[in-house]
Amino acid sequence: MFLNDVSKKSRIAIVSAVFLLSMLVLTLVMNGIWQRQTSQEQSLAQLNLNNRISELKYGINECTSITETMNLILQQNPEGTMGDFNNVAKRIMKDQKNIYCLQLAPNGTVTTIYPLEGNEGDLINLFEEKHYGALATYSKNTGTLTVQGPFETPNREMAIEIRDPVYIRNTEGIKEFWGFAIAVVKASDSFQIAIDNLKAFGYDFALYKTNPFDDEMRLITSSRETMIQPVAADFDVAGVTWRLEIMPERGWLQPSMLYPYALFGLFLVLLLTLLTYMVMLLAEDRKLFSNISLKDMLTGLHNVRCFEEDMAALVRSNSLHGIFFIDVNKFKHINDTYGHRAGDDVLKEVALRIKGACDFKVYRIGGDEFAILVDKDIKRSVYDTICSRLAKAFLRSIVSGPHNMMVSVSIGYAFYPDDGTDPQQLREIADQRMYDMKQDYHANMDEM
Repeated sequence: MFLNDVSKKSRIAIVSAVFLLSMLVLTLVMNGIWQRQTSQEQSLAQLNLNNRISELKYGINECTSITETMNLILQQNPEGTMGDFNNVAKRIMKDQKNIYCLQLAPNGTVTTIYPLEGNEGDLINLFEEKHYGALATYSKNTGTLTVQGPFETPNREMAIEIRDPVYIRNTEGIKEFWGFAIAVVKASDSFQIAIDNLKAFGYDFALYKTNPFDDEMRLITSSRETMIQPVAADFDVAGVTWRLEIMPERGWLQPSMLYPYALFGLFLVLLLTLLTYMVMLLAEDRKLFSNISLKDMLTGLHNVRCFEEDMAALVRSNSLHGIFFIDVNKFKHINDTYGHRAGDDVLKEVALRIKGACDFKVYRIGGDEFAILVDKDIKRSVYDTICSRLAKAFLRSIVSGPHNMMVSVSIGYAFYPDDGTDPQQLREIADQRMYDMKQDYHANMDEM
């Protein structure tokens, strides 16, 4: 029972270990699949990102071309005048739907706005403006077009302001600062082509830009509040650095996409665990059946099949050094007189006493016949000592129920190499010596 419990605990431990190890492997595989597919999704996003950046550059350059057009008109007119500004602005805005308003700022002060309604607050001196005054000075001194913002218009739309410094040649042919040509454009409309394509491909986005004086990225427009592990790229246009971030609207990888892999992997884990359990059961059963087939059920000793296998193994390894054959004297008389139950008790007790008299493997090879295989080189005197121990072991009676019986045994042995070098020869000599001792026993009993 104890051995069975140990075997059961060992089986449970091994099966549990196989299950846990399989689940660990499955987790690693699933993580690998997740990482690989995410990497593939990000590679596709990177290709999309590059295309969208080209479209954004086009959109930004298109916005800057508005102020460049106004700049050219001002340079061509005497003293930088644009008397029909409203008509010019109206025509420009008719072609460019993304324009919120157009402005002229002679000497840095905004004096003309189209449309004026709702934009009266922009009639200011740009050099004195709190947030972008320094930027206006920078643009005047360097002749650099600047992109300001983002900021919110009175219509609560996000916009950016493009300021193009205008320089007019004086009567002496020297360029002098005239002021600014300004276009306020709707951020989302200016980048509509890129935005529409991102939506068509199922991507969320966020667009940022810096100012000429710092590297801080300021959000221009986005389709979601928080970007999760976005693919991003920076690009330079209109004198500042821009950054576009994109990610799939539903995330890089949906768990539902992994369900088939997970279910199939779990099936394999359970199948492997079940197979391991079945194999261990079969192995235990095979071992049990093997032990049963090699054991004598009555005495618990090894049986004749085990004797033959062990002897063959010892012969192959040149380890067979001796054989004992032992036979119970007048066992048939015990069975006939006291019954088979008593006979069985006698055989069990004989087995115990033979095992106690030697340190070698003991076998029951017949009804009342036993054998011992000696697997190491010992002197003949040791063989004689074993015989003496066996004889003394049966000086005590054997009790079976109400019966008290004196039992004796006949013993014969042969040892290598004095008695022979051939295994069959050793068996024959040991058997003959046992038979001779048995004959002497019967002769002595007859005389009595």
